[in-house]
Amino acid sequence: MLRISIITSYRFLSKSKTYTTINLLGLVLGLTAAFILFTFLINELSFNTCFRENKKLYRVLMKDRKRGQLDALTALIVAPNLEKYFPEIDRTARIVNLINITGQVSVCRKNIFYSEPRFISADPSIIDLLSIKMIAGSSLSTVDSSYSLLISEQTSKKYFGSINPVGRNIKIKAVGNIFNFKINGVYHDLPWNSSYQADFISGIDFLNELLRDIYQDPEAILTSYRELATETIIRLKDDISIKTIEQKLPAFSKTNKMEVTDFDLTFQSLSDIYLNSENIRNDFLPKGNKANLITYTSLAIFILLLAGINYSILSTARAALRFKEIGVKKVLGASRKQLRYQILTESILLTFLAFPLAFLLLGLINPFIKELYGYEIQLYASNMAIYFLLFAGITILIGVLSGVYVALYLSALNPLHALKMRLFSFRKFNFGKVFTVFQLFITLSLLISFITVYRQIRYCFKQDMRLNKENLLIVSFNPGEFKQYSLLKKSIATKQHINSVSGISISFPSTDAKEIKIRTGARSDSEIAFESYSVDYNFFKTLGIKFFSGRDFDINEKADPESCMIINETAAKELGHSSGGEFWLDQFRIIGIVKDFHLHTFHDKIRPALFFLRPDRSKSVIVRYQAGFKNSVIEDIEKTWRQLAPTLPFNYLLFDKELDNLYTRDKNFQFIVASFTILAFLITGMGLFGLAILLSERKMREVAIRKVFGASNPNIVYEMQKEFYIYITIAAIFGVPFTWFLMDRWLNTFFYHVDVSWYLIVVAIISVAVFVSAILYFRTRKVLINNPLSVLKYE
Repeated sequence: MLRISIITSYRFLSKSKTYTTINLLGLVLGLTAAFILFTFLINELSFNTCFRENKKLYRVLMKDRKRGQLDALTALIVAPNLEKYFPEIDRTARIVNLINITGQVSVCRKNIFYSEPRFISADPSIIDLLSIKMIAGSSLSTVDSSYSLLISEQTSKKYFGSINPVGRNIKIKAVGNIFNFKINGVYHDLPWNSSYQADFISGIDFLNELLRDIYQDPEAILTSYRELATETIIRLKDDISIKTIEQKLPAFSKTNKMEVTDFDLTFQSLSDIYLNSENIRNDFLPKGNKANLITYTSLAIFILLLAGINYSILSTARAALRFKEIGVKKVLGASRKQLRYQILTESILLTFLAFPLAFLLLGLINPFIKELYGYEIQLYASNMAIYFLLFAGITILIGVLSGVYVALYLSALNPLHALKMRLFSFRKFNFGKVFTVFQLFITLSLLISFITVYRQIRYCFKQDMRLNKENLLIVSFNPGEFKQYSLLKKSIATKQHINSVSGISISFPSTDAKEIKIRTGARSDSEIAFESYSVDYNFFKTLGIKFFSGRDFDINEKADPESCMIINETAAKELGHSSGGEFWLDQFRIIGIVKDFHLHTFHDKIRPALFFLRPDRSKSVIVRYQAGFKNSVIEDIEKTWRQLAPTLPFNYLLFDKELDNLYTRDKNFQFIVASFTILAFLITGMGLFGLAILLSERKMREVAIRKVFGASNPNIVYEMQKEFYIYITIAAIFGVPFTWFLMDRWLNTFFYHVDVSWYLIVVAIISVAVFVSAILYFRTRKVLINNPLSVLKYE
């Protein structure tokens, strides 16, 4: 029976080429979009499942008793004390990414030092806990001395090519000093879905040595529970629950005198790090976004529903031409069950034809996906079983669900009515109407969402930041390594096409800032939190920031670096001095108030900010150059840099482009919404085209009679389409409030944002209505040009 059904289905699909092509295209588009989104979902959920015994691995967190704030960093003595106190703990390991603690680490290649952001110090047990596989050398060498080093396979190729690096020496620069390391092992690159990534692994002793170079009393950092410096991972023994450890933590804290600090210990499963670390401080590991997963999963389900509904609508439309076939089969004895089985087989066969085509299309568009969304679709071997089961399941499910309605509808036909071509009536409730409304609901919602997202992103880029972001170049450096800031600044200022030069104490532009609290009254609860920046002379001039009152720092005023500062308008309002004039804050004299400007993205509110004159703390040189001379200015600055620091890499960025990068996630969201809006229009258009086929077939005689009695073409078009205007109205009634709510929540992630505009919603509704009307008119226009006598002469 199955063989006969497949053969019959194949013959029907090959005979109806136009119908099959349109339906197949809709399924391919729907499946491709769903595969993209579900691949992303699977990959995101698989983070940190790559480690052996990952369910027994936990990260230790420090919890502030007063504020309840969690911190990803722990004291260095936590790990050894935990392992000593708890027999239930199998192993512990400390991991420190040195760039976060001691600053930039550089590695020498061909006499030039290159910054390496993934240089870690760790206990040797990290090899076991993170399931690191060695290629050459020994993993135990990391504990032999402070100057033993393990490197990744990719790093080995980068620095040594095809040569075996084990036993060779390499120079490392950190905190301004050069260290000679011996490479004692090469390991496979850590898996893509590991939150912990490392190109270089040194022993924890190297960190201890660096701390001794940085701090006057390093032993206090090495032995104090107050000094948070390292991430700590533990692995439990078999059949041990983390609750067992948590119950004993009060006794541990008392034994180790942790009660004198303001911290308690708690634990986080490694599998939760990627998606559940939003509120953890000092967490430098990459993070996913749970809200994005929910959004993309919803989009995938909507697109699959659209594809399934599109199939059902097209199949229903096609069914109008199969009534005699169904009638004949029923007269010859075919049961409802057999007919349903036959139609479901056709549906599943079509989806399985779409399955390989969807994968082919996925491969073709993957480069464009990476370019537009910054995400490359990868099918990883570790997840292959999940991919196959999910995608095959989706394919079968969409085939069954989209074919059920058509199977039930056609199998229930009265054979006599079918043979007389008495088609079903639209006056009664049927799922075809519900499907159409749902399609229009999704299409309209996506269009409104796209318009809103586009307006907000455009607002972010076009809105006045209250500073001049054009023709600004930033040169960033590590003050621990590069000591010639003042010489670099003076040299740049003498170059051609330079308007102004200054410096600031952050990597500019940035989403981060140092926060300080200043008590403004006698009570302890009257503290105000300020953002604090150390800047150089001409900072506000270089950025084009205007003053509300007062003056800028003056090189001729000796008191300016010692006891003066400048604040922004928001800070002045917080302090009750919005009218201007000099006044004192703590031991500093406020000499000027600048107009509020955006140092961060529009997600954040402009906060009270203090600007101190401390050029020696600069980490970025800010250069304002003349328009049209970007390349020559970069070349001149690089030459100066090579003269002052020949072994250090030259790092620069353009302010406006770097600012755009801060909105990468938002731009990706905009592209995703735009893509799925277009896809929804395509699939909805196919479904409407199918309905137009059905409409033209069932109303051929009605239109002919109307034309005989003198009805005009516009009147006939309106009568044929008015039902769909009702569908659009119903879709708008449900879709507008739903989309308004979702977009309002998204817009609230920005402190400065546009509103959901009612007139643009009206434009969206009209656009969908025009689109529907055009599709229906295009397919049904042949009904208007037919000679009514040629239709009625057979009646």
